[in-house]
Amino acid sequence: LDQLNSPNEYVRGWAIQLMTERCLKTGTQLSGPAYRRYTELASQDPSPVVRLYLASALQKIPTKQRWSIAAGLLLHAKDADDHNLPLMIWYGIEPLVTKDVKRALAMSDTSKIPLLKRYIIRRAATDNQALETVISRLNRSTSSEEQLLFLEEILAAFQGRVNIPAPPAWQTAYEKLSQSSEVTVRNQAEQVAVALGDR
Repeated sequence: LDQLNSPNEYVRGWAIQLMTERCLKTGTQLSGPAYRRYTELASQDPSPVVRLYLASALQKIPTKQRWSIAAGLLLHAKDADDHNLPLMIWYGIEPLVTKDVKRALAMSDTSKIPLLKRYIIRRAATDNQALETVISRLNRSTSSEEQLLFLEEILAAFQGRVNIPAPPAWQTAYEKLSQSSEVTVRNQAEQVAVALGDR
């Protein structure tokens, strides 16, 4: 625990790895002090090395302890182009998305890593139960850019699927989107409508 405060990024990283492996081996969750420090490091540590160790740890700790650590990791815009970090974070948060869709979408709203925002929306839209929440969130969007992002990921989630039940929120969303000044938004909305069986 003391070494999580080391001035050396590799010492902090190894402290994270060893503490996490102990939790995995004993089947326990992180202690309160360790959990709080992981959360602080996730949002505040300047080192991508430390953030990579934290991203790796996400997959090994109980899901209820992943949320705040993941939320901190999503705040680093400079990690968007990193070769490993976005996907490592994704592997840790993917199981969370359908457990609490509203919380996952709220986390995506604060994400500074565009790929993860997209992945969260797409994963939520693959689940028929969660799709209603995704469409409701799309309904609240006022930006054409964000509307297009949601529509693209919803369509990606529909690939290879048939007979997808239209969520109640879709009709309101379609009426709004079909009036968009952006032709791409209108076209994507039509594609979603067709996939949902709108004659």
